[in-house]
Amino acid sequence: MSRRVKAEKAARASQRPVPEEDDSMDDTRDREEDDEAAQLERVLATIANYPDQPIDEQQETKLRVISSDINTYNNLYSTTLDDLLDTATMLADALPGDDHPFENQEMVRLKESLLVLLDNQHAGELHMDTITNDIRKPVADGRKIIDPASILDVGFEKRMKTYRSQTARQKYSKSKPLKSFISNVWESYHPEESAPTVNTMLPREEGDPEDSDDEMEVGGVTQDYKCPLTLQIYDDPLISTVCGHAFSADAIRAYVRTNNKCPAQGCNAQISLAVLKEDKVLQKKARAAKRRAAREESESAEEIDD
Repeated sequence: MSRRVKAEKAARASQRPVPEEDDSMDDTRDREEDDEAAQLERVLATIANYPDQPIDEQQETKLRVISSDINTYNNLYSTTLDDLLDTATMLADALPGDDHPFENQEMVRLKESLLVLLDNQHAGELHMDTITNDIRKPVADGRKIIDPASILDVGFEKRMKTYRSQTARQKYSKSKPLKSFISNVWESYHPEESAPTVNTMLPREEGDPEDSDDEMEVGGVTQDYKCPLTLQIYDDPLISTVCGHAFSADAIRAYVRTNNKCPAQGCNAQISLAVLKEDKVLQKKARAAKRRAAREESESAEEIDD
């Protein structure tokens, strides 16, 4: 077939009117959607005819698995809290020496985020407490639990209502992450001074005593991060599980090859490689101490240049 004939056929085809969409297709789609909706209603009606089945001791294994999954999820909060504490420490190290760290807006936001994390972590613990005491223990005692979802909802909300009614000091004054937040940040600001108490960071509310016992308990203490062997800030510190003294890793490993007495002044404990363990918290604090020392050295050099 010649090219001219093909071109003429294509031109005639392009001039043909395009058929309008068949309205019946829309009707078919509408009927299909109606059928699906009706089928869903029938399924829901069928489910409603079957009452909740009781949970008994045969489901104890499944309940243990659920509890384990919740624990795994709750443990993620610890990792997030550690990351937040690291961020706060680095921010404190980066602030100018004259800036009060707890008045810095970014630090204030970090503290608020920390409190939210603590609230969420506690909510997870209350979920676990509800499952354990309102479901698992009764089942283990031979009771059959009907409508466990309602029991969990009511039990959890009751516990959360009690928690929400507490003041900030009642919620957080014993919090180890908040204590670490305060002490870590303060060490970057005034390492030679004890850190403020937790209660100085939390406003007093109605229901809080005038003088809390925590005021004396929570105050931070200063710490020297120098290895007794090198007299320098710790490098990858290892801590003795026998006496609690810490040392730079390379220095103490070399020391114990020929000595077994703890090199800390006044300590007579016997040590060996077997009793030396990593201390990740101390590692982080030692790194922060190095950053502070470097910053102070830089500031001193600038003052001399001026």
